[in-house]
Amino acid sequence: MPPEPEKEPVSWQQLVAIVVLAMMSGMFSGLNLGLLGLDVKNLELLTRGPFNDEQEAKDAEYANKILPLRRRGNLLLCTILLGNVTVNSGLSILMGDLTSGVMGLIISTAIITIFGEIIPQATCSRYGLYIGAHTTWFIYIFMFITFPISFPISAILDKVLGEEVGNILSKNQMKRMFEMLEVENVVKSSERKIIQAALDLQEKTAREVMTPIEEVYMLDINT
Repeated sequence: MPPEPEKEPVSWQQLVAIVVLAMMSGMFSGLNLGLLGLDVKNLELLTRGPFNDEQEAKDAEYANKILPLRRRGNLLLCTILLGNVTVNSGLSILMGDLTSGVMGLIISTAIITIFGEIIPQATCSRYGLYIGAHTTWFIYIFMFITFPISFPISAILDKVLGEEVGNILSKNQMKRMFEMLEVENVVKSSERKIIQAALDLQEKTAREVMTPIEEVYMLDINT
């Protein structure tokens, strides 16, 4: 059998391309979790003042940058996934030029998994608001590039699934939420009881909140 032709040495341009694609893969993967994990209603709540401190004002600024993208959830999803798949495919092709066989599979899988999935998603899940606000330009660029494909798909999803309205808590869920906040010392027990009582007010009758006349302590009118 004739010997296999030797592979040409990898150029520095290919190495730079691999590094750039790995970074882009991580960016898409992190933003997929970070941006889409942000609730629209919660972002709208963050934008409303007055603000108690400088951090709340910064969070409102970040939320205002993200909201236009987040309101088009399906378009954002299609853009991120198309970009991520394209970048990972290109990265796998370039990695195939470095090594072949099982070793190439292991190296490309390790790079994509560690630097393109685990680290970015762990970071963006914790700092999604900050990172999302500072990478909106990146998403807008790829939204423009993938628009001919991502827009029709997102329009179909909007039609079939309906518009995203965000999470809305029921009264029982709000009660449980304030109980959790009490455990975390965010609200006091007395404040939690007042809030829960206010939530139940519409369902209560006057008889339930009044004291029976026989249990009322009274004084004579001339006392």
